[in-house]
Amino acid sequence: MIAKAVHLLLAVTWTAVIYYDFFVLKYPHGPADKLANLMWRFRFLTVWNMLLQCIYFYLSVGSDLCGKETGGEKGEKCWMLRARDTLFTAVVYPLGTFIPVAFWTLFSIDRELVYPKILDGVIPLWLNHFVHTFIGIFVLLELMIVRHEYPHIVKGLVQVAAFDAFYLSWTFWLRYSTNQWVYPVFGRLSPMGIVQFVSVCLIVSFLVYGFGRLLHHLRWARTREKRN
Repeated sequence: MIAKAVHLLLAVTWTAVIYYDFFVLKYPHGPADKLANLMWRFRFLTVWNMLLQCIYFYLSVGSDLCGKETGGEKGEKCWMLRARDTLFTAVVYPLGTFIPVAFWTLFSIDRELVYPKILDGVIPLWLNHFVHTFIGIFVLLELMIVRHEYPHIVKGLVQVAAFDAFYLSWTFWLRYSTNQWVYPVFGRLSPMGIVQFVSVCLIVSFLVYGFGRLLHHLRWARTREKRN
C-alpha cells in the first residue's frame, strides 16, 4: 500500500514539475520559439532524468494495478513489471544517484562549471534541489520499498554503459552541430582532459550501479529466502 501511494504521488509530482519547468520557466539563453525552446532543453541530462523518472513512476502505477502475474504461463510476470524493473535497474536508479553526486561535486569545486550563478534568478531554489538533490532520495526510497529483479551483473553493466554511450554521443553531436558545449566544464578541459573526465564519469556510473545492486541485495535477500 505504501509503495502504491508513493508511486502515484511521485508520478503526479513529476508531472507538475515537468510542466512548470517546460512551460512556466523562461530561460535567458533559450530560443524564443516555444517548440525550439522545448527541444533546446533536451540537451541536459537533468531533463532526460526528469522525463525518465516520470515515465518510471507512471509505469509503476500501472504495474501496481496489473498485479504480479499475467494470465499466461504460470509465474510469468506482467510486462509492466518486467519493463519497470529493467528501467529502474538500468537507468532510473543509476541516473537518479549519479546526478546528485556529479552535480554537487562540480558545484562545490566551481559552480560555473555546471550551474552558472545567473540561473539563481531563473530557477527557484526548490526546483534546483528537487531535480538535483531529492531525486537521490526518491530512487533510494523506491529501492527500499519495492523489490526489483536485477539482471546478471554483466548484462546490467552493459545496459548502464549503453545509456551512458547514448547520452555522450548526443552531447558530442550537439558540440559538433552547434559549436557549443552543453556543460561549461567541457569548455575548460583539453581533449585529453575531456577523455579523463568522461572516463571518471563512466566509472562513477558503474560504481553507482554496483552500490545500488548491493543495497538491493542487502535489503531484500531475507525476503527472497523466506519466499523460497
